[in-house]
Amino acid sequence: LLKSALQNKWYAYNKDAARLLLASLYTKTARAAEALSLLNERPLLSGKDALYIRANALYLLGNIGDARKTVRQGALQFPEDPRFALLFFDREREPLQENGADTFVQTAGSADNAETSGGNTALNGGDESDKTFAELSSLFVSRAYDLQDADPDVLLKASVFAFSEEDGRRLLKAWNAYGKTDPRYAVYALKAGLMSEEKAFDYVEPFFSGTSDYALVKSFVSLVSGEKTKERVRKLYAAFAGTLRFDTNGDGISDMTVNYRSGRPSFIEYDANRDGIIDWTVDCDYGVPVKVNLVREDAVLWYGTWSSLSRVIWSGGTYTLNEDRL
Repeated sequence: LLKSALQNKWYAYNKDAARLLLASLYTKTARAAEALSLLNERPLLSGKDALYIRANALYLLGNIGDARKTVRQGALQFPEDPRFALLFFDREREPLQENGADTFVQTAGSADNAETSGGNTALNGGDESDKTFAELSSLFVSRAYDLQDADPDVLLKASVFAFSEEDGRRLLKAWNAYGKTDPRYAVYALKAGLMSEEKAFDYVEPFFSGTSDYALVKSFVSLVSGEKTKERVRKLYAAFAGTLRFDTNGDGISDMTVNYRSGRPSFIEYDANRDGIIDWTVDCDYGVPVKVNLVREDAVLWYGTWSSLSRVIWSGGTYTLNEDRL
């Protein structure tokens, strides 16, 4: 509708606002390249919303160097806007964890002091980009307390990039003083020594018992070493009846959800571009697929003994196979 409005000029408000809204929707539905193309149209948009959307699109496309430059531009032009700090922390955090880096990243304004792995493209966009990474880390950690009134979560996320372990602990304590709850706090606090394993598990259990992100669960479990807490984790997931969200393409946005019953998958749903139109679903019997619905292809696959197909239904009709022959 927005695209049609821009083409036919019947939008209800100014064209620039419509472009920004459409570009933002593109970044949320796996169409980052189209978002950039829209932002690059004349007249070029350069306000804080446009810079934020541009930086996000560049991150999604893997153009880390330009993303960091855009974040830097936005942070310097609009120092009161917490979105640039939050975007930087969100997009740069996971590569740090995947590379086994310490929770706290030393950032004294030099790329040499950033604990990054040379093999990770996201953290190493070239010497100049690495310097920008170190500069932004230092800038946003230093600015975290100034931005907390706009969004306290800046404190929580800045703790991962803190100058030292003690600085990280202070940031976590400052965030916790707001009385907010977030399962990431338990992960960071456990690693920072602010929580015992037992207390950390008590904190995350209500979150993990419902709907949670698989990557976060994995991060927490990787920190657990005590047998008592390990046993509590095993018991939780042996009878798990909640939902896990997965980011299958690494863009930071969940695109697959898995519902569990008795610790086994019962229903899986996949939406590749998060546009609300499901690509496929899987019905499971105690973790074993029995029915696959290929929504976009208008086809349904029924299985006998996994992984043997028993029946295929599509728009052209139904095809029944001899039991367990395919």
